[in-house]
Amino acid sequence: MTSMHEILETMPEASERMLLLTAPIEHELEVTKSRFLAYLSPVETVEEADHLIRERRALHPHARHHCTALTLGTPVHLQRSNDDGEPSSTAGMPMAQALRGRHMTNILAVVTRYFGGIKLGAGGLVRAYGSAVTDALDAAAAKKLVRERVVRQVTDLVVGYELAGTFEASIRAWADNAKGVSLEGANYTASGLTLRFVHRVETAADLERAAAELSSGAVGAASVGYTYTDVPAGF
Repeated sequence: MTSMHEILETMPEASERMLLLTAPIEHELEVTKSRFLAYLSPVETVEEADHLIRERRALHPHARHHCTALTLGTPVHLQRSNDDGEPSSTAGMPMAQALRGRHMTNILAVVTRYFGGIKLGAGGLVRAYGSAVTDALDAAAAKKLVRERVVRQVTDLVVGYELAGTFEASIRAWADNAKGVSLEGANYTASGLTLRFVHRVETAADLERAAAELSSGAVGAASVGYTYTDVPAGF
């Protein structure tokens, strides 16, 4: 079963993939004796991100830099980065580009650097900070900590009590074998049983046809709207 968000009246635009982290992860990269400690965490607000940044600073008080990148929104509406004392655009920007290049959103990246005594130059810093984030994202994907947020249609099937038991069993079996169709709820009302499905937009006709065939035309489909759902994803 998918995790469903609020129902929208019109289909939202989904111009690009939207991938989300499901749990924090840390990964360390060493470049010419400098240690780059990448910390990635799912976040929903700027305030939550700022709190986590303060926590990382407190956890590593002797580190020279705590560079950050933040991406929020589905679809994305906010991107923010900070070089934290590194030369301009050598840390926060490549970190942010790494997140967007992997279509990540609602995510905070903090890369804490312990200086190893050897200067890396602007190009070296860009590569190191960007790689620290991409390596951490690779580790997250390997641990199946990444999900994809996709647009789905919401459809209700309403069936009278006389057919409810047999129809529900039949349509559940059909949905189990259909790609991109999930039964999200079954609610008994005064008039009968309402079954709510979340499905790929392109499978709406298949669902309507199945409902009609399994009920000999007694059950119709009513579109409720659209929603975002989070489904397993990988890079």
